[in-house]
Parts: sequence; C-alpha cells; structure tokens
Amino acid sequence: MQAALVTAGAPVVVEAGLRAHLDYAEVQLNGLDAVARLAQHCAAAQAALVTAGAPVVVEAGLRAHPGDAEVQLNGLAAVAHLAQGCAAAQAALVTAGAPVVVEAGLRAHPGHVGVQRFGLEAVARLAQGCAVAQAALVMAGAPVVVEAGLHAHPGHVGVQRFGLAAVASLAQGCAAAQAALVTAGAPVVVEAGLRAHPGDAEVQRLGLLAVACLAKGCTAAQAALVTAGVPVVVEAGLRAHPGDAEVQRLGLLAVAHLAQGCAAAQAALVTAGAPVVVEAGLRAHPGDAEVQLNGLAAVASLAQGCAAAQAALVTAGAPVVVEAGLRAHPGDAEVQLNGLAAVAYLAQHCAAAQASLVTAGLRAHPGHVGVQRFSLAAVASLAQGCAAAQAALVTAGAPVVVEAGLRAHPGDAEVQLHGLAAVAHLARGCAAAQAALVTAGVPVVVEAGLRAHPGPVGVQRFGLAAVASLAQGCAAAQAALVTAGAPVVVEAGLRAHPGDAEVQLNGLAAVAHLAQHCAAAQAALVTAGVPVVVEAGLRAHPGPVGVQRFGLAAVASLAQGCAAAQAALVTAGAPVVVEAGLRAHPGDAEVQLNGLAAVASLAQGCAAAQAALVTAGAPVVVEAGLRAHPVHVGVQRFGLAAVASLAQGCAAAQAALVTAGAPVVVQAGLRAHPGHVGVQRFGLAGVASLAQGCAAAQAALVTAGAPVVVEAGLRAHPGDAEVQLHGLAAVAHLARGCAAAQAALVTAGVPVVVEAGLRAHPGPVGVQRFGLAAVASLAQGCAAAQAALVTAGAPVVVEAGLRAHPGDAEVQLNGLAAVAHLAQGCAAAQAALVTAGVPVVVQARLRAHPGDAEVQLNGLAAVAYLAQGCAVAQAALLTAGAPVVVEAGLRAHPGHVGVQRFGLAAVASLAQGCAAAQAALVTAGAPVVVEAGLRAHPGDAEVQLNGLAAVAHLARGCAAAQASLVTAGLRAHPGHVGVQRFGLAAVASLAQGCAAAQAALVTAGAPVVVEAGLRAHPGDAEVQLIGLAAVAHLAQHCAAAQAALVTAGVPVVVQARLRAHPGHVGVQRFGLAAVASLAQSCAAAQAALVTAGAAVSVEAGLRAHPDDAQVQRFGTKAQAALVTAGVPVVVEARLNEPPSLRST
Repeated sequence: MQAALVTAGAPVVVEAGLRAHLDYAEVQLNGLDAVARLAQHCAAAQAALVTAGAPVVVEAGLRAHPGDAEVQLNGLAAVAHLAQGCAAAQAALVTAGAPVVVEAGLRAHPGHVGVQRFGLEAVARLAQGCAVAQAALVMAGAPVVVEAGLHAHPGHVGVQRFGLAAVASLAQGCAAAQAALVTAGAPVVVEAGLRAHPGDAEVQRLGLLAVACLAKGCTAAQAALVTAGVPVVVEAGLRAHPGDAEVQRLGLLAVAHLAQGCAAAQAALVTAGAPVVVEAGLRAHPGDAEVQLNGLAAVASLAQGCAAAQAALVTAGAPVVVEAGLRAHPGDAEVQLNGLAAVAYLAQHCAAAQASLVTAGLRAHPGHVGVQRFSLAAVASLAQGCAAAQAALVTAGAPVVVEAGLRAHPGDAEVQLHGLAAVAHLARGCAAAQAALVTAGVPVVVEAGLRAHPGPVGVQRFGLAAVASLAQGCAAAQAALVTAGAPVVVEAGLRAHPGDAEVQLNGLAAVAHLAQHCAAAQAALVTAGVPVVVEAGLRAHPGPVGVQRFGLAAVASLAQGCAAAQAALVTAGAPVVVEAGLRAHPGDAEVQLNGLAAVASLAQGCAAAQAALVTAGAPVVVEAGLRAHPVHVGVQRFGLAAVASLAQGCAAAQAALVTAGAPVVVQAGLRAHPGHVGVQRFGLAGVASLAQGCAAAQAALVTAGAPVVVEAGLRAHPGDAEVQLHGLAAVAHLARGCAAAQAALVTAGVPVVVEAGLRAHPGPVGVQRFGLAAVASLAQGCAAAQAALVTAGAPVVVEAGLRAHPGDAEVQLNGLAAVAHLAQGCAAAQAALVTAGVPVVVQARLRAHPGDAEVQLNGLAAVAYLAQGCAVAQAALLTAGAPVVVEAGLRAHPGHVGVQRFGLAAVASLAQGCAAAQAALVTAGAPVVVEAGLRAHPGDAEVQLNGLAAVAHLARGCAAAQASLVTAGLRAHPGHVGVQRFGLAAVASLAQGCAAAQAALVTAGAPVVVEAGLRAHPGDAEVQLIGLAAVAHLAQHCAAAQAALVTAGVPVVVQARLRAHPGHVGVQRFGLAAVASLAQSCAAAQAALVTAGAAVSVEAGLRAHPDDAQVQRFGTKAQAALVTAGVPVVVEARLNEPPSLRST
C-alpha cells in the first residue's frame, strides 16, 4: 500500500494539505499521522516525502499546535519514521528546525505517554549517526527532556526503550551530548530503566548501548554511571540474556567502555561479577565476530592495570575464551586488535600457548596500526618475566613479526613504543630470543625507532630498555647494535631526557650491557660522548636506586680495560658521582656491588683516575661498602678488586685506604669467603697492592691478621693459578723489608704454601714471577723464614722455576733474588740449593741475560751468598762456570753500582779459601774487572768493601797496580768498618811475599792508611787483626815499607793494639808478626818500637799465650830484634818447653 501511495503521489498531496491548513488542528492531526504511516519502514516513501518538503510542514505543524497532545504525538511519530535510517530526512529535518519542536513537544507533555514514547523515538532516530542533528538537539535541550521522560515513566516499556535509544544516539561520539546528558542525570535513569525491565531484551539492548555510548571516552560519565550503580545492572543484563547475541554484543561493549581507564568502574564491575558474564558471553557466541570483538575489548579494559580484575578474569576462565576468539577470527583485524589487547593486559595469566596466536595476528595484519599496536603490546606483556612465554614466542616466530611491525610503522610512536617494549621483554635474560632478534635484524629497527622519536618519553624508555636487554651478555647483539649506531641514539636519549628517571635507568643499563666486555662498543660509546651523559644521569638522580645501580654499572663496563673510556669518565667527573652513589646508598647491595666495580674498573692502570677517586673520597666509601656487606659475595669480590686497583702503584691511595681501615675489611672479606675463588683472587690482589712499598699498609695488614688469610687462601685453592699468582704477590709485597710481616707469615705457615704454589704451577709465568719474589722477600734477612723455606723444599722449586723460564727476565730476576736471600748466611739453604742444582741455573741465567742489569745484580748476589763460606757451593759454581759469568757481568755493567757491589762480593765469596776458584777467576780476568769496579766507584763504601774483599781473597792473582786502588778505598772510607777490614786484608794479601806489591803499596801511601785504619777503630778486634797483618806483610823484607811505616807512626799503634787486646790470639799473632817485620834490620823501627814500649807488649803477649805456637813464633822473632829488659826471662822459659812445641 505504501508503495502504491508513493507511486500515486500521495507524499506531495499530504505535504500540500498540511501546508494549506496549518491552523486546522484536525487536518494537522491526520496529515502528520499520514506522514508517519507512509514513512514507517519505507525508504521510497521517506525519499518522496523529503522531496515533497514534508520535513518543513511536519516541523510547522508541531510548532503551530504545541498544546495539542494528539498533534504532538502524530508529529513526533512522523519525525521518528521519517528520520529512521534516512540521512536525507535527518538533514532536512534538522534544517527545518525539527530538533527544537521535538524538544518542545516532549517538554510540553511530560505526562502523556504517547507523546513521550514518540518524542523519545524522534530524538533517537534524528540523532542516530548524524552529528548535525546531535549538535542541534543538544542545543535545543534534548538531553534534559530525554532524562525527564525516562524519569517520569519508569514502568512503560515503550518509553524506556526509546528513551534509552535516545540517550545512546545522542551520546554516540558526541562529547557535548555526553556532558549534557551527565549533567541532566541520564546515568541515573539509564540504570533505573535497566533495573526496572530485566526481562525485556529490547530495553536491555538499548540500555546497554546507552551505557556504552555514554561511557566511551568520558570520565565524567564513567564516574556518574558507577555512582548510579550501572555496573550491577550491566552484569545483570548480560546474565539474564545469555543467548541473545545483541544483548551480549552491547553489554560487553558497555563493560569495555565503562572499565576503560577507570579504576572505580573496574572495581565495581569486578564486585558485580562482570568477569564471569564477560567470559560466558564470549564462550556462548564464539562465531559472532561482534560479540568476540566487544567481549575481548571488555577483557582488555577490565584487566588493564587492575590486579583484582585480572585475577577474577582468570578464575572465570577468560584466558581460554580469549584464545578461542583469536583463533576463531584470524582474518578479522578488529577482533585480533581487541584480543591482542586482552592478551597484553592479561598476559601475566595467559598461557604461553597464546604466543602463536599473537604472532599470527601480527603476521596477518601488518598494515593495520591498531593490530600492530596491541599485538606488540601483547608480545611485551606475555614475555615480561615469563621464560615459558619467551620461549613460545621465539618458537612462534615473534622476533620476525616484531621486526616487521617496527619497520612497517616507523612514524607511529605507539607502534614503536609497544614494539620496543616487546623487544625489551622478549630479550631479557633469554639467549634464544636475543639470537633470534639479532637474526631478524631487530637491532637496526630499535636504533631507527629511537632515532625517529627522540621526544616521546615512552619510546625512549622502552627503546633504551630494548638495547639493554638485547646487549646483556650477547656478543652478537652488542656487535649488531654497535654497527646499527645504537651508541649514538643511546647518548641522545640520555641527553634529551635528563629529568626522567626511567629513561636514565634504562639508558644507563643499555650503556652497561653494551660496553660489557666489548671493546668496539666501548670505543663507539666514548666517541658518542656517553661518559658525559652517564655522569650527568648519576648526578641528576642521586636518590633513585635503579638509576644509581645501572649508572654505576655503566661506569664499570665502560671503563673496564679501556683507557680512552677511563680518561673520558675522569674528565666528565665520574669519580665524584661514583663516590656519591656509594655514599648515598650504603645499604643497597647492588648499588655497592656496581659502584665498587666502577671504582675497580676506573682505577685499574689509570693514575689520573686513581688520583681523582682518592680526591673524591672513594677509599672511605670502598671500605664502608665492604664493611656493610660482609656476607655478600659480589660486594666483597668487587670491593676487594676496588682496593687492589686503587692501591696499585699509588701511594696516595694506599695511604688513604690504610687511614680508612681497608686492611681490616680486606682481611675480613678473605676470612669470610675462603671458598669463593673470585673473592680470594681480588682479596689477595688487594693485600698485594696495599702492601707494595707501603710500610704503613704492611704494618696495618699484619695487625689485621692478613698473613693468616693469605696462607688460607693459597692453601684452599692450590689449583687456581690466579689465586696463586695474587696470593704469592701478596706474600712478596707484605714481607718485603718488613720483619714483623716476615715473622707473621712464617708463623702462619706461608713458606709451605709458597713452595706448593710454585710446585703446582710450573708453567704460568705470573705464578713463577710472584712465587719467586715471595721466596726472596720472605727470606731476606730472616733466619726463621730461611729455615722454614728450606724445610718446605723451596730450593727445589726455585731451581725449577729458573730452569723452566729461561727467557723470562722477571722470573730470572726474582728467582736469582730468591737464591741470594735464601743462601745469605744460611748454611742449610746453601747446601739445599747446591743439591737442587741451583749453581748451574744461576750460571746459565747470568750467561743468558748479559745485558739485563737487574738480572745480573740478582744473579751475582746469588753467587755471592751461595759461595760465602760454603766449599760445596764454591765447587759447584766453579764446575758450572760461574767465574766466567761473574767477570762478564762486572765487565758489562761498569757503571751500575748494584751490579758492581754484588759482582765484587761474588768474586770475594768464590775466591775465599778456594785455590781452584782463585785460579779460575784469574783466568777469566776477574782481577781486571775488580780493579775497574774499585776505580769506577771510589765513593761507594759497599763497592769498596766488596772489591777490597775480592782483592783480599784473590790477591795472589791481582796485579801490584791494584795497590793504589786498595789504598784509595781505605783513604776514602776511614769510618766504614767493613771497608777497613777488607781494605786492610787486601793490603795484607797483596803484600804477602810480593816485593812488587809491597813497593806499589808504599808508593800508593798504604802505610799511612793502614796506620789510620788501626787508629780509627781501636775497639774492633777484626780491623786490628787484619791491620796488623797488613803491617807484618808490608814490612817483611822491605826497607822502604819499614821506613814509611815508621814515618806514618805505625810502631805506636802496633804497640797500642798489642796492649789493648792481650787476650785476643789473632791480634797478638799478627801484632807480634808486625813488630818482627818492622824491627828486622831497621834501626829506626827498632828505636820507634822501643820508644813506644813494644818490648813490654811483646813480653806480655808471649807470657799470655804460652801454648799458641804462632804467638810464640812471632813473639820470638820480635824479641830477637829488640834487646829489652824482661825478654831473656821469656826466652829462658821457652827453653824449658817440650821439644815438640819448640820445634813448632
């Protein structure tokens, strides 16, 4: 019928009639009814009526008869039916002013159910999807009358249906309408309508739609709806109509919009039981894309940031239906988008199996920004802290699609943010993910994302976190990130957001992980200027623990083994902020660990850093950190490393550390962790560095008990070469020149573990170097240590070390020093060293390193102390060819005082009492180098002492020309007892039976210096003995010498020494011999001796030592030259002696 009427032209005549009889109510009543009936559900009629101008006359009729309820009813019905689904009619009606008359009709007849029903329908149809109509209706005040109609007729289903529809249509996408409706009280009447008609599906549909449209993106509406109790009726509607797909669609949408970003709504919905009905709706309609779309959105909105909702959804089984929805609609981008959002927000409770669905969504919709955003967010959430999910995502190919998503949408900050978060969480602590991400090319897109979005904080936060997670412990990722240019964007991010603690934290973590053990990354980061921003980050955020942890770790990783980074960090002021961080967070073990590592890495081998750290007060905080965390292995390990690096070769640091109490905490750390190799390594290195050349540190370490823990560490880890190396270095530096340390180390049993360390690690050069140095330092001047080392078998391992490393100068240097100090004055050590074959290796090393002055010095010292008073050692050294290398060493280093001192001592020790050695030394040319050494160093008392000893023991092979050198040495050092002893011995040995030497010595002035020596040391019996021997040999059968000695006043001192040492057999022997030689055929000497009272002294000597054949022999000779009272009596007494004694 409608179609026929349209064809017949009814719309035109209806419009004409209404227009012609505007004032006639009956015509208007019927005409508006005709329009309503014609237009109802007939698109052709709607079009024809619009064309005929019906909207205008409908508006006119309503405006002309505002008080006539029936006219208003039919007119509002006409508006409703005209506008339903017809954009042209909506536009024409708005243009005609229909919104105003619709509002007026509703306002004029609030109690008329029909007017309210059709008026509300008119609002709903006019506003639906038409922004112009929505705006006009809001302007006209429609929100108020809509609320009033719903409020006035709560029990009328029709009014409620269309009133709720009107709310929905007005609010949909129109912020002004949402605000006006909230102000008018719509949330309350919406709740009332839903509550009043729970069984009416249509009321429920339209009410739920109204909730959804009101709440969407409007916090005021969300709050008002929650206050009105809407969450309860929404849940009730969904529960009451589980099979009605439309109710489910709109109810789930209402949950989604209510909960989105509104904690109060989330809480109210959870309390009302929404998670259960959401899950039920999704489960009941798996094939309905819209139910799935809205249900998944509801899950996402409920779960976002709400632990209670997440728990309730999991309990209700939401993860299962989310997974089912994603699987059922793989091609629907919107379903995928919402489902992935649900996974993202619910990920902590989703099964790892969902990884494949997330990956599939990303792969299926690469161009859809929304899908990419939420898919990447889902990857991030799934992977966050869940190893199973990380593994599943890698297996599903997530790294490839994450890279693709980041690459496809470089300009979308949100895609970049979620994608970078996905990389960060996927890679964190998962080697398989790191490898897959690198293979997929992710380092390149991470760098690109950071570079493209320098301003958005979120992108920078997650981008820097992605760099950190990728680089952590993965060399391939570090290399790829460096190649991609990550160091530059990391620096830019840190510089651009100095005030954002999270950017700083993640950026500093990125630096720490990038630089760790990667020289290329360190270099690139330094070039990019990262040291400056690292310091700035630490300085700007002293309070946040995370920033300090990673900032200090960044300093540590950057500086480790990289001189350029150390220099740049020092210039940037890193030492100050490192100290500040350690000081600010004394109780945080991780800050302490990383800060101490930073100190260690900065200070290692960098004098500028050591100085800056000391100035900044680092020694104090290092000690404090070690003291505060005694049981934390990491803190102890790096704290001890910090002590070692700081103190190494830096006197200021050593002093500051000692003052701060470091020796005590170093000892405590070693004692507390005996089984931990790292702690032992660095703790022993700390002892070594502190003690090296620092007497105060040595004393403090001994007081703290370091010798005991050093011994324990060496004993506990015999197989660890590094522990042994540092432990032996600790022994070497502790013992050097410190008697207290030597005693404590011996008491602690260190000689045994030193020998064990050397024996266990014959190959590692470092162990041998420091082990031999330890032997040398321990044994130097310490008889107890020498004895303990010999008992422990040190001579054998010293020989083995020297033999095993012939080409290593330091091993040779320290080994030869060990031989020298072991053998010095210790017969047992000399014997053990000879038995071990040391003479052979000493000779070999001296021959192998002729140009190395230090090796020569220690080697010659070894020869000197080995041979001293030990016939077996002399013989072994002679067999090994030592005379040749001793001569060569002295000849090669004439200007080196140390070489000359010990070389001449070696000559003396070898030659002493050993004719074969004397002969070999003469053959090797030793007399020449002895003479050269004495001549080159006239002012050095020790060279003179040892050289004169060499002359004394080698005199038979020395030229008379050396007389002047001997005399010069005596003259130059009159107060030095040793020089005088050996100088006078040299005179005696040179002069004995050698007329040429006697003449040369007289010419050189020896009589004067002999007299001076005797006079200068009257109380030293040995000087006296040797000096008197010199007089005896000089004067014997040499008139010139007798005369010179008399002139020098020697008779007086001879007589005086005889008188001063009556009980000393040696003095008496050589004194009487001196009298005899002086007086023999020399009247001047006889006279001088008589004048001096020699006759009495001779008589006294003979009487005092009647049983000493030599005293009697020399005394007899002396009295033969002197005719003095008392002598004949002594001679008479000797006539009565037994024949055997007289013959002697």
